Amino acid sequence: MIKNLIILFTIISSLIIIFISFNRYTNNLVKENENLSKKYEKVYDLADKYALLSKTKTDNKKIIKAGLLSYIQDVSNGLNIKITAIKPIQGDTDKINIIYQKISYKNILDIVTMIDSVSNIKIINFSLMKRFDDPEYMNLDLQIEKL
Repeated sequence: MIKNLIILFTIISSLIIIFISFNRYTNNLVKENENLSKKYEKVYDLADKYALLSKTKTDNKKIIKAGLLSYIQDVSNGLNIKITAIKPIQGDTDKINIIYQKISYKNILDIVTMIDSVSNIKIINFSLMKRFDDPEYMNLDLQIEKL
């Protein structure tokens, strides 16, 4: 009889310990879930703000309606930058490949700034090659797409 009571007491105390441990574990999981939910809410809020700011920024940009080729030629002429080669790229959209040789860092920034000021143009490929004959200048190869 005493032996049975000891076994019963051991089983009950083991179950109580297991229940308490499980309860703590589930409480920790619930707290972690709440913390993650709060973090996700912050991320969603930030994503909404970013989308709003992106739309606002895009709305302030100009849109070109003319051809991409003529726009880039006008930009380059306006900045007094000589285009070495310019070729249209075959595809569904209006794409061109432009090569500038012996171009300064300032001119590179001017070109990229002018392209970035238009909302329906994006740079697909951008590569710079250092000139060894004159380290102040670079060769620039751009692929641009009109959206």
